[in-house]
Amino acid sequence: MRNVCCKYYSNCLDIAVERNLQGWSCKHCWFQYKNNDHHQVTDFFNYFLLLSAIFEPKLYKKFREEERKERFIRAKKRKETET
Repeated sequence: MRNVCCKYYSNCLDIAVERNLQGWSCKHCWFQYKNNDHHQVTDFFNYFLLLSAIFEPKLYKKFREEERKERFIRAKKRKETET
């Protein structure tokens, strides 16, 4: 079972993806006994991005393109207001 409320969960998820671990869990995790304060996960956006990159790569690519366009527009507006 995975403890998605653990403050280390996103780090472990990154490692699992990097190592292509199938079916990993938090069962033998050292951190489950260390600092057992429950951190509530409130921002799932990055998890959804990861899932879209895996299962809907075209949609993910489109999102990233739109994100780049928005950053370019914001930078251009910022530059215009500075001058």
